[in-house]
Parts: sequence; structure tokens; C-alpha cells
Amino acid sequence: MDGDIFAIRGAIAPVVNTRDGVFKATSELLTAILSRNRLDVESVVLAFFTVTADLNAAFPAAAARAAGWNSVPMMCALEIPVEGALPACVRVLLLCRRPETDRAALCPQRPQRRHCLAGRLAAARRRRLHHQRPSRHSAAPARPVHVYLGEAAVLRPDLACADTNVEEADEAGGSAE
Repeated sequence: MDGDIFAIRGAIAPVVNTRDGVFKATSELLTAILSRNRLDVESVVLAFFTVTADLNAAFPAAAARAAGWNSVPMMCALEIPVEGALPACVRVLLLCRRPETDRAALCPQRPQRRHCLAGRLAAARRRRLHHQRPSRHSAAPARPVHVYLGEAAVLRPDLACADTNVEEADEAGGSAE
């Protein structure tokens, strides 16, 4: 995928099956994702929500619209009802555009161009940048921070641990790696 567009995943559970419960949980999840990735809603290109079958009181997209996400195309769907799956869960997949300041930082000599290097050099540079920690001046992390809140952390314990390490490193001013 183009280096300017990236995906962020997230989930929250348990969610109370009321309009207010779905709205509160969705708002909490989206706020956490934007905050941990140092993004604003203008960076979001698309939001795709899924809910478990036990959540039918409100659409997460309606909650996002109520929170000001009026310019973002959104879709909601029902999660596949797998036996033993985590109940009362809202999941989201966001496609985001890297902020213009970050794109310029990748190519400081020519901020108006997306790619400074061609062929193998550009691929090597993208791989190297993907593994670097963002500078303090960067608006967004070099890699997306996926957010799993509450009991939803069991869905991806590997990412939940990585999020904790990143937050602890940010607070300490160091690297999580």
C-alpha cells in the first residue's frame, strides 16, 4: 500500500447494548486511536465498523458522526458469529492519510514530492523508516498504534503489550524497542 495511506485497527469491549453505551464506547475507542497515533479526524479517509450480534441498539458510525466525524465515509457490519467469540464488542478499521508534515519529513529536500528516491533505494528507505521511532516533531508515529480497550485486549494480546510499551516509553521519553 502507498506509504501515505495506512490502516489502524481497534476494538472495545464490553459495550453496553444501549444507544448511550454504544456511543460512549465508540467515542472512547476513536479518541484513543487518534490520540495514540497523534492524528486528527481530517487524517481519516475511511472508517469500517463491525459489531457483535448482541449489539443492536445503535450504529457505531452514528456515534462517530455525533462526535464530529461528518466528512469521513463510514460503514457498519455485523461480525461473523463465531462460537466462543468475545461478546459485546465494537471493532473498527480506519484507513488514514499520513499528515502532510510527516510526508514532507520523509523527503525534506523536496517536500512537494512524495518520493525522493527511485526503485530499490526508495523501498529500502521505506523499510528503514518503518522501523524507526518517530521524532518528537513528527505528528504521527512511524508505525500505526493499534488500540484494543477493555476486554478487547484479548483479541490481540501482542498488540496490547506493544501499546503499553510505547506509552511507557513516550512517558519516559525513550524508545519502546
